Amino acid sequence: MLTVMTDVSDPRLMTRFEFVELLNEDLSREYSAIIAGVAFSKVFPGSQLHNVALELAFQADFDLKHAIELASWINCFGNTPTVEAVPIYGTSDREGMLRRHPELKTESVKWYAERVSQCKELGEDALADELADVLLQEELHLEVLTSAIRISESIAMSIKQRRPGQLKRYRSTSLNEPKI
Repeated sequence: MLTVMTDVSDPRLMTRFEFVELLNEDLSREYSAIIAGVAFSKVFPGSQLHNVALELAFQADFDLKHAIELASWINCFGNTPTVEAVPIYGTSDREGMLRRHPELKTESVKWYAERVSQCKELGEDALADELADVLLQEELHLEVLTSAIRISESIAMSIKQRRPGQLKRYRSTSLNEPKI
């Protein structure tokens, strides 16, 4: 953990080695985000979740780019990038997946904000700038994913509230419904 310089003698500052270990933890989380994004994007059937599935697949591509950037920086610091992913939050419950993925994005935003501060304290301004970009992307992904889930839930609720006869008529007139 980083501390701010104070009048206290011998404050403990984070070493570069400790910082690289944290970057490796971030890399492990990115691996898991890639796996979850790919897998979860394929388990949401039905048109009401089509946008969520597309967003998860889209974000997995960005998570891969983040992993590559982190691995490059870890290598630049003279360390070996990890090849381990943190355990995937597997669930057979699709609603659980929908709740858990935004929670993980929120955690990711928190970790990257912390890394940016740590980079600045270590004088690693170039890495701080790159991680600030990743942070902004993660914040945007969280916002878009949350919106896609809210819209999908709203569509699902409106479909459930229709009477059976209305639902049949709705399906027969909906020609633009995407198929997954």
